[in-house]
Amino acid sequence: MSPYRRLAQRPSKPSSTILFTPHNTPVFSTLHALRHGYFFVAALTVITLLAEALNIVISGVPYAPGQVWLQLLLSSYISLAILGIMLVAIVVVIVRRFSEPVVPRKPETLGAVMSYLCGSRMCDDFDGVEGLSEEARDRRTGALGKRYEFKEALKRNGRTGWRVDEYSPRLSY
Repeated sequence: MSPYRRLAQRPSKPSSTILFTPHNTPVFSTLHALRHGYFFVAALTVITLLAEALNIVISGVPYAPGQVWLQLLLSSYISLAILGIMLVAIVVVIVRRFSEPVVPRKPETLGAVMSYLCGSRMCDDFDGVEGLSEEARDRRTGALGKRYEFKEALKRNGRTGWRVDEYSPRLSY
């Protein structure tokens, strides 16, 4: 929801919102999120990496006869620190959920995303780019110099609904 949150807060450039492609690997995700200014997402991916470290560190917590006392202390304190960071992150995630735009459907499926693009003037910007590479598409979209937003808009049938569209301060939906 981070790109949609940014679009709902203010008109934004396409490179960090509508053209943002998330990664599944925490290391690449962290770098990609930082490059596009999603610092909270980057922090969560670092915490995901800490969870992997927790699997290793927590194995030194139960004291064994052949274990060094310092190893037990370090393992205990590092495990508690990582678990504390995770607890704080859980609270922050829950609090941030209240500031997300209230939308009828989470944009988690192709159909939900398409419903937010119906009737959008933004679709005209992507006419004929289906044969281009991802880099060429991103360059072409960036060269347009437009900003985009995610907000409630009046649709053709007279009802209001959420839409991702280009920002135009003088035009009303």
